[in-house]
Parts: sequence; C-alpha cells; structure tokens
Amino acid sequence: MKIKALKEVQLEEVEHFLNNEKVDSVLLRTFLNTRSIAISSDTAGEILGVACYSRNELHPFTLVEDVYVRNESRRKGVGTTLHNNLQSLFPPKEKDFSIDMGCYENEEEKTRFIESLCPDNRITGTSVLSHPEEFPLMAFTENLVCLKKYYKNGGSPLDVKNFHCRIYDRDHDPVWPLTKDKEVRDDYFLEGDQNLGFVLMDKDNQICGVSLCFRDFSKRLNIDEPVTCIHGYAEGPTVEEEFQRIIGLYSKQISECRGLGDKVYFEFDSFEPTFDFMCEWTPSIWKRLYRYQFKLR
Repeated sequence: MKIKALKEVQLEEVEHFLNNEKVDSVLLRTFLNTRSIAISSDTAGEILGVACYSRNELHPFTLVEDVYVRNESRRKGVGTTLHNNLQSLFPPKEKDFSIDMGCYENEEEKTRFIESLCPDNRITGTSVLSHPEEFPLMAFTENLVCLKKYYKNGGSPLDVKNFHCRIYDRDHDPVWPLTKDKEVRDDYFLEGDQNLGFVLMDKDNQICGVSLCFRDFSKRLNIDEPVTCIHGYAEGPTVEEEFQRIIGLYSKQISECRGLGDKVYFEFDSFEPTFDFMCEWTPSIWKRLYRYQFKLR
C-alpha cells in the first residue's frame, strides 16, 4: 500500500474514483474543493481510498477531515493509514487546535472507524438540518429583541459577545480548555445577521440568552440548497429552564426564517447540559450528523 499527496493532475483520478463509488454529492464536492488530499493505492496504482482536510469558515482553527475507502478494501488498515499520514503530508497551521470528523447516525461502520482512531480525548456533537416548517416551535414570553434593535437602543456588542463566550467556556472548558485562548474563543463568535440574531433579557433586564444567525451558509456545508445557520446559548436557574430559553430563541429565529426559502442548520455538543433535551426536541425522522473532534495540541 502506498500513501501519497495529491498532485494537480491526479484530481481527475480522484473524481473518477469517487464517482465510480457513487459517493454523495456533499462528499464529492468536499474533495474537489480542496487540494489537501492523500491517496492510498495498491502496487498496481489502483486507488484504494482517499482522505482530505478542508476548513469551515465559521471555525477557521478547526480542520475538517474526510476519509473514504472503497468497500472491498475496508477493515484492512487503509483508512487508519490515510488518517495517520494526513498530518505529515499537510501539517496543521500553528493556530489549528482540533480535527473534526463526522458521520450520519445510521452509518454504524463509519462510527466505529472514527471512534477507533481516538478512543480518548474527544468530544461529540450533533448537527441538524431541516426546513423551518418542520420544527416544533414554542411561544416565548420573556423580553426577546433582535441584535439590530438591541444595539440601536444602546446595548453593547461587547456584552453580547462576553455572554456568548462565557457560556461557551462554561460548557467547553472542563473538556476543551483551549477555548480560553482568546483567538480560539473569537473563532466561535461571529456577529452574523443582526436582523436574525436575538438577545434574551430576564426580568432584571440582564442578558440570559444569545443566539447568532449566519445567512448563506450553504458553501460551508458544501450543499446546493440555501441554508441559514443559528447558534445560541442561554443561562437559567435549572437545566430545564436553560433549555426552554434556548428553544425560545431558536423558535423565534426559525419563525423569522420561514418565507426565506432556506433550510435551518444548528449544532449542539454532548457535554452541554441541555444536550438530552435538545435530542428530544429534534424529531427522530431527521438525519442527524454526529461530529467528533480530536485535539491537535
């Protein structure tokens, strides 16, 4: 088995290989839109599998890794060898701090493969993508205001950012302390669309929830359909109330997205206190993407 980095002239070979394997269009575009590709081939030069790094604009310090091995070459170490050689062929940048890999909930073989690569030192998350009309929305009575209006009325962008980052750190720090690095934290805070981002105020007029919104998210997911991403955190006296506040924020945003023609995308991580509630809220008919992150440093 040989492992080598992609040369420009070999991109057509990779495309031909993936088309013959009938991979889905998202994975195909991911490989064709990057040049950080490793190729595994046999002694005759026939491709056994490919792996690549790509980047998510929302998290620029995270490498997204994809591995594909043809069916008859699986469980023979091809995928593991590709994974182990990617970092040496394409060294991460100094500020990169994690590798993100994903699989759908029904892909048991791929799940076992990813978990075998790094049984320790990982976090998991779930991604949901669906039409706004399919979400079970709820009414919300607390003071909810869009970011544009909040700032116009004298609200501080720094207060919004500090709340968002504080709750992020509260949940991530026990397992992901690198987020205390200011640049890494800023990586997870982008202001987004002020008309579709919302701030939630409690009875004392203090921020108790923030959900950001990012339009034109399709390219970041490598899909053709228009997508809007929402990303929120809240704080409450109990986990149940915190969940209710997050869903109140999301319900408001999703209702605003109806009529845009976009699908809605959001993520939540397994170590967040509201994770189980979020899993119950998202209908099981949706095809969930489970994400695994491995630390680089």
